Amino acid sequence: VREALTARLELAGGLLRDVSAVLADEITAVQFRDAGADVRALAKSFDQQRIVNAWGVLQRAQRALERNASAKIVADWVVMSL
Repeated sequence: VREALTARLELAGGLLRDVSAVLADEITAVQFRDAGADVRALAKSFDQQRIVNAWGVLQRAQRALERNASAKIVADWVVMSL
C-alpha cells in the first residue's frame, strides 16, 4: 500500500507540474502530452496559490510516508487537503 501511494503521489506531482506549465504558457514542458486537453481544463481551476499549496501537501505527504506514517491516514489527509 505504501509503495502504491508513493507512486500515486509522484503521478500527482507530475500532473501538478503540467498544470503549472500550462498556466505559465510553457506547453513544451508538459509531460503528459496525451492528456493535454484534460490538463488545460484542470489548469482553469487552479491559481498560483492553489498550486503552491498543493505542492506543499504532496511534499508533506511524501515526508510522512518516509517517517512510517500510516498510508491510509496520509492518503485521507492528502484528499482532504487538496
